[in-house]
Amino acid sequence: MGAVPTPADLRSAYPEGYSEYNKHLSRRLRVLSKLLGLVGNGGGPSFFNTPLVAARRANQRALDVGAGSGIAASGLVEIGWTTTAVDFSLGSLIALGRKGTRGVRADASKLPFADSSFAFLVANNVLEHMYRPVACLREWRRVLSPGGQIAICVPNFDALDRGWFDANWHSLLSVPRHLVHFNRPALNLALELGGFSGVQVRSAPYPSVGGSVLQAMGIPGRRIRASAVLGSAVSLGTPVDFLSFAMGRGANLVATALA
Repeated sequence: MGAVPTPADLRSAYPEGYSEYNKHLSRRLRVLSKLLGLVGNGGGPSFFNTPLVAARRANQRALDVGAGSGIAASGLVEIGWTTTAVDFSLGSLIALGRKGTRGVRADASKLPFADSSFAFLVANNVLEHMYRPVACLREWRRVLSPGGQIAICVPNFDALDRGWFDANWHSLLSVPRHLVHFNRPALNLALELGGFSGVQVRSAPYPSVGGSVLQAMGIPGRRIRASAVLGSAVSLGTPVDFLSFAMGRGANLVATALA
C-alpha cells in the first residue's frame, strides 16, 4: 500500500492553470450539464449533477469552492446570485473575472471569509482532493449562514463501472489528485460529522463508461479530455451511464444539506 502523497508530491499534478473543466471541455459540459440536470435533478438548475438548490432564494450570496473555469459560478450569476468563486489557479481566477465573477485565490480548506458570509455553497468534485475532508466540511459550514445550503458532488466509489474498470475508471480515480474516495454511507457520515443536518445523498449519472473503455485500451485520460474526437467518443457510453444511475449506482454522488 503506497504512502499518501505530500503537498510537495502533488505540486506537479496541479500545474498553474490546472482545471478539469478547461475551455475545450466547458462547451460540452454546458450541454451535458443541462441534460444531467434534467434527468438527475428533476429539471432544476444545476451544474453537472450538482443542484443549484438555492436558486429559489435568489439575490443572496453564494460561494463556488474550487471553481475551475467557473461554469457553476456563471450559472449562479445567471439565476441572480451575488457569487464569489474560490480557486488556487491564477489563470482560472483571471478567466472568472472576465465573466463578471469575483474570484479569490485561496485554499479550499482555509477560506478567507467571515462566519455566516454565504447562503449557498457549491463544491463540484472538490472534497475528494482534500487531506481532511471532515475538517474541510466544518470550514465550509462556518462560512454558511444558519439554514444555509450546501451542494457537493464527488465520484462514487461504489459505481457500477468503477467495479468493471477499476484503475481505468475514467477521470474519477485521478491518482494522485484524489486523496479520498467516497461511497454513499461515507459521504453521509462526513457531512454529519462536518456539522450539517438534513443530509441527502444520491447517486447521479456521469459520462464515465466510454472514457473508461478508451483508457482500458491504453489511451491516457488527459489525452481523452484534450481531444474533441475522443471526447465525443466518450458519449457513446452514455446509455450505460444512465442505466447505472437507474440502478442507483451512477458514477457520481450528489449531496445536499443544511448548515
